[in-house]
Amino acid sequence: MQISNGAIKKTVTKSSIPVALTDDPEEQSGVSINFDTFDLSDFAITIGKTKVLTASDEEAKEKDEIKKYLDESTELFELGEKYEREVVARGHAYLYELLASIYDFSMKIEKHALSKNILKAIRKDLKDNHEITLQSNATSLQTIVRFVIRVDKMAASRYAKVLQHCKDKDLTATQIPDYITNKGGIAKLQQSQSEGVAAKSANNNSKERTNILREFLKLQAEIATEAIAYEGPVNAFVDEKAKEKSSEKDEDAEGASFAVFITEYDGNDGYKIISAHDLGKAFEDSLIRHVSKSYPEDNALLEQGLRNFKRKISNDESFSLGLRQQMKRDLEKAPKNKTIDVIEMEPTEK
Repeated sequence: MQISNGAIKKTVTKSSIPVALTDDPEEQSGVSINFDTFDLSDFAITIGKTKVLTASDEEAKEKDEIKKYLDESTELFELGEKYEREVVARGHAYLYELLASIYDFSMKIEKHALSKNILKAIRKDLKDNHEITLQSNATSLQTIVRFVIRVDKMAASRYAKVLQHCKDKDLTATQIPDYITNKGGIAKLQQSQSEGVAAKSANNNSKERTNILREFLKLQAEIATEAIAYEGPVNAFVDEKAKEKSSEKDEDAEGASFAVFITEYDGNDGYKIISAHDLGKAFEDSLIRHVSKSYPEDNALLEQGLRNFKRKISNDESFSLGLRQQMKRDLEKAPKNKTIDVIEMEPTEK
């Protein structure tokens, strides 16, 4: 069997009997035919032998086909490795060197006697020639990063935050490429920095939240109109661990701000006082957090609510003049709480 243009070309064995017959035996191209002995098998066209594929042959063919695709996949993987090695890794190295140069240049500007004028001129150039407007309080790092990275605003924001983080770590420009690399790159550094800020913030936020709520409760006590007369003992709880920590710091342990009463309803719109307790500050903090679960979680919002409460008291003449004046003095102070600035936040840009 031969292959010709995708079609099977058969090897024909010439038959001893002519293919065409006429009604007249004498007209068979001069060939004498014995019509008594010939049969139709004489007209069969024989071809070369064709190999019949067995099951094992089919499996081998399938394995070869699969191997061909696996080999091609391996080649693509090696090409990807080459790209990572020669393009991505090298690109990262160039980026870290660029950030180090930006950092070094920014530090030079900060130390210059004309620092403010230089930054002002750079911001003006960005606005006039590139339609990028930065706020006047943008840091030198934010300004230079944005001057260099003009196309991708979000990338510029991340890079500025990363460099600010390096500055907070007191790193030199030459240390920055290795520092970022050892941290796993920009993304990993962002993640670890954010997690660190979040962990520290969570602890500080919890304490600050408790302090705001305690101030609110004390203020409510200040304006309360109902009071009970109690002449019994107040059981003081001593927190030995807190006492030990305070003694190590050579200071007195903070006491509780409130007394906790255990009472029982008497069925006649009254309550019977069973006992009174000074739980100590640590237990009291837990109690304050428990009874204030429905309050806002955001400390800035919580503080704003407290300030609004103070403003309401300061404007209410039914309260004493001294209390109203104290509220006004408190309101003159700037709020303590604000949103924490982490790497993922937007740059200082309008």
